[in-house]
Amino acid sequence: MSTTAETPHHKLKLLLIEDNDADARLVHEIVLARAAGTFEVERVSRLKEGLERLGLGGIDAVVLDLGLPDSHGVESVSKLHAQAPNVSIVVLSGTDDEALAVDALHRGAQDYLVKGQVSAVVFVHSVRYAVERQRMEEALAHERDLLAALLDKIPDRIYFKDRKSRFVRIGRAVAAQFGLTDPAQAAGKTDFDFFTAEHAQPAFDDEQQIMRSGEPLVGKVEKETLSDGSVTWALTTKMPLRDHHGRIIGTFGISKDMTDLHTVEEALATERNLLRSLLDNLPDLVYIKDTESRYLLNNSAHLAFLGAPDQQAVTGKTAADFLDLPVATKAHTDDRRVFQTGQPLINHEEVSMDYTGRQYWLLTTRVPLRDSDGRVTGLVGISRDITRRKQAEENAARYARLLRDKNAEMEGELNLAREVQVAFLPQRYPTFPRNADADESALKFVHRYLPAGMLGGDFFDVRALSDSRVGVLVCDVMGHGVRAALEMAILRALVEELSPHAGEPSRFLEAMNHELWSILRHREAASFATAFYLVADVATGRICCANAGHPGPLRVRRGPGRDFQVQTAACATGPALGLLADSTYGQSDHDLAPGDLILLFTDGLYEIENAGGESFGRERLLAAVQRRAQLAPAALCDELLVEIQQFAGSREFPDDVCVVGMEVARLLADAAKPK
Repeated sequence: MSTTAETPHHKLKLLLIEDNDADARLVHEIVLARAAGTFEVERVSRLKEGLERLGLGGIDAVVLDLGLPDSHGVESVSKLHAQAPNVSIVVLSGTDDEALAVDALHRGAQDYLVKGQVSAVVFVHSVRYAVERQRMEEALAHERDLLAALLDKIPDRIYFKDRKSRFVRIGRAVAAQFGLTDPAQAAGKTDFDFFTAEHAQPAFDDEQQIMRSGEPLVGKVEKETLSDGSVTWALTTKMPLRDHHGRIIGTFGISKDMTDLHTVEEALATERNLLRSLLDNLPDLVYIKDTESRYLLNNSAHLAFLGAPDQQAVTGKTAADFLDLPVATKAHTDDRRVFQTGQPLINHEEVSMDYTGRQYWLLTTRVPLRDSDGRVTGLVGISRDITRRKQAEENAARYARLLRDKNAEMEGELNLAREVQVAFLPQRYPTFPRNADADESALKFVHRYLPAGMLGGDFFDVRALSDSRVGVLVCDVMGHGVRAALEMAILRALVEELSPHAGEPSRFLEAMNHELWSILRHREAASFATAFYLVADVATGRICCANAGHPGPLRVRRGPGRDFQVQTAACATGPALGLLADSTYGQSDHDLAPGDLILLFTDGLYEIENAGGESFGRERLLAAVQRRAQLAPAALCDELLVEIQQFAGSREFPDDVCVVGMEVARLLADAAKPK
């Protein structure tokens, strides 16, 4: 290919492929006569030689004879054009054949001349014009290639339209949007063929306005709804299309697909709206400040706190523009601390005032804002009104003090009640006979009393009925605490009142039951008490007992020949006291021998569980007493309590515990019989 421009110092290089010497001389003579300063002729006589010469370059045009020794006809044109497509070819043939001429032109020739019919002037002009046409075609081809590359490769949608807004040419991106396999398929069609009228009509109107005014439409955001209902968004610029005379012959445009960007922008806008809605509906005070403590954003609650009508009234201002100086100064100091340290201030309790001077307790958090490089650019603050909570805390503290004072008062009263309750229990045991020393008494007693709280519902009584007879009572009021203690006091009073019946266990329990029922029957909450009462006579060696729903006592036979036997003392059981008006109780008699130990107790002694939920139970109680049968009553009671506490893993009993032991030291053979 020759790219050398024709100048006064450059001749066009003409390759003549001609085997006829006469014709060759004629061409040389024409050139010498008409274009000696323009053309420089180089001759070969065969096509093969011409192809080789073209391969060396530097040739601007070829004059070709179709009748060569090694090639004949228009096929020679095809071979030359294939070898050097950018070199002009002028056919100089001896055959005047229009069809042949047209075929040659189609195969790449620029002109077809007939020997003997061409003047020197025509020949020179033909060759020169062929060279110029070739150069123009090369330039046009280059521009076409650039335009084709632009239309085929650029992802933006490019299109050209005529004055009726019909597509003249479209890029491949437009074809893809329309679902076309070939951009040429859009020729002659309009936007109405591909879009709904929602987009097609405004687009048509815009293009007609551009052609009327000659003014472009730049950067319009368009919603494009295709015929299948799919929606895209585009940033469109359209220009008037002019011919080489400057006349408007249509429009051309470029649309950049911004669907993804629009989707992101919509999502961001939605998030902004949601965030704004959240901020404005939060009761907390939320604000954003720059590093000069100037407000950038405030939610509705904080605007109200500042007394500002809207965001515009606050932006760029500081707390000092709205609040008292001490409050604003404190806020500024806390802001500076966050800016200087870069550390958040979390859940800081502070006293503040709004623009009216009303005082609040606020729980405030300040967090630094950072840019992509980690530099602090401001802060986000959120303050929660905790005034009610602080008032509640103050009230709770005041109530706690009052409660402590009241509890101390009640504790004093309970201590007094405990002292009174303890006073109800036997302080000294009777001796038998009546005037005997304690060490010489025929009956000896021991007890252990462990209330579950400050006050207990268990009760026992040991009273002498004569020089040889004793009455021993153990009671257990339902529940424990103050109510049980009060009912225990009632029982204590009834014991004194009914002492004339104390010599007969069944009659004594029947009288207690009737009186207790009369007292408790009007109460809404059910209440009752269990009781075991025995009368022992060391003169006759007999024991008589009655039971009102109470655990039966244990009898340890420790006299000579009895081998420390432990057994439950059999006694007929009746209903608990206070449940029925006229309950009756059976009575059992047993012998009594020196060395015998009778253990009376309440159920709190063995109804206790360990960590695994296993109850100590009566069988373990019987075994524990058996292992200690040889001990003195006091030691037996103490060790028994320790074992039960170890089993439960606690020194505390969940229920009241009362244990009474009666040991028969000897019998009184000569004692007087009771009256």
